[in-house]
Amino acid sequence: MARALDICRKRDADNEADVSLDAYASAHTASLSEQEVDSLANAIAIREKTASAMCDLLTDDEQKVFDEIVYKSAQLGDPTSMRIFALQDDKRTIFGEPVPVSKAHIDRHGMYAEKMLNLAAEAGDPVAIKAIYSIYATGAISTSFDRVKVRRDDVKSVAAYKALEAVGDFRLKARSSAGEIEQARKDIDETVSGFGQAEQIRLAKLKEKYVRAYRSKKRPDSIREELFDTLPEQACADSGR
Repeated sequence: MARALDICRKRDADNEADVSLDAYASAHTASLSEQEVDSLANAIAIREKTASAMCDLLTDDEQKVFDEIVYKSAQLGDPTSMRIFALQDDKRTIFGEPVPVSKAHIDRHGMYAEKMLNLAAEAGDPVAIKAIYSIYATGAISTSFDRVKVRRDDVKSVAAYKALEAVGDFRLKARSSAGEIEQARKDIDETVSGFGQAEQIRLAKLKEKYVRAYRSKKRPDSIREELFDTLPEQACADSGR
């Protein structure tokens, strides 16, 4: 239910960034073959048909308690729900306008966002792992309605990025330009050069932890697979493993 509501909320706000080619690096989309483009177009059509049918079945009451359902799903341990709760990407429209939230939700997010994001990353969620790289480098989880401070942790940040590189994560490569990847590597190399022995050991352990979690299940390796991975059916398949 949480995944279904996430899709429908983003559709209602015209903010389904994950199903737009604009979300991917131009060099990556330009490299797609004609066959891959046709396959992708078919996948987008299938996903839209599935989403439309699913969203039409949701009641207004279910839409209104979206945050509650996602939070409860996160508490039950669904990695995607934990990541959705932590990052709150649905709370801004395609035009950049913030979506109103209750004070109770803001308070709850401030208390549990960091914990939920870490749990999602430790479960192998690629988006959460990438977010770990960002938030522990900047020292905050920033949303449209709050800014949750976290203690900066360069070791954890670097470990997350290196783990995604080690497993050849599709999303990392497809959503970053060659220049962005090169700059990230330079920044990371400079940061790692200042690590002592204890930090190097911790880095290796954290990286391996993320790698094992990532490899614990099949991850999307193309835009087409990523589209289908967001559908609620995938959550059911995962829970049955």
